[in-house]
Amino acid sequence: IQCIYNLDSVNLGNIVQFRYVFTSDQSVPLDGVSIDNFMISTIYTNDASLNSFVSPGALVIQGTSTNVEVMLKNNGSLPLSGLTIKYVLNGGAPVSYAWTGNLLTDSSLLVSLAPFIPIAGNNTITAYIEWASDLYHFNDTISLSMFGLVSSGLPYFNDFESGPGGWLPNQSNLTNWE
Repeated sequence: IQCIYNLDSVNLGNIVQFRYVFTSDQSVPLDGVSIDNFMISTIYTNDASLNSFVSPGALVIQGTSTNVEVMLKNNGSLPLSGLTIKYVLNGGAPVSYAWTGNLLTDSSLLVSLAPFIPIAGNNTITAYIEWASDLYHFNDTISLSMFGLVSSGLPYFNDFESGPGGWLPNQSNLTNWE
């Protein structure tokens, strides 16, 4: 459960104190409550963030066009109207997308970027925001590791006598076939 409280109207000054009171009755033998990821932060006027990759997933098909979709969020107090989102695949050249629109405070939006072609094996994609007005940069970048699966057309045929099937004919201490 995530709870957000706006403390602007409280006028706390420079000192902030919080008190937690945990209570339980005899029906609960353990504590059963925890607090994690507690944060007091400033709401900046301009703060855009990339929260996650919606697409691709952890597995992709090598050599096929793969969509890139990210969740863009406005964490700032002013609406977002335009910025640039870039991504880099496997350390290559950045792919750029100029987003324009109207994203209100504390709202999120699915943004579709240009597709890419993954290679077989390990792939890494890193997406980031480029926006000169952004006042908080620690939430601008996301990364995802994925694995490119090798696919072959159907029907697949192998006579086990030649070709790249990975079979080892007539090797000592190995099973042979006829």
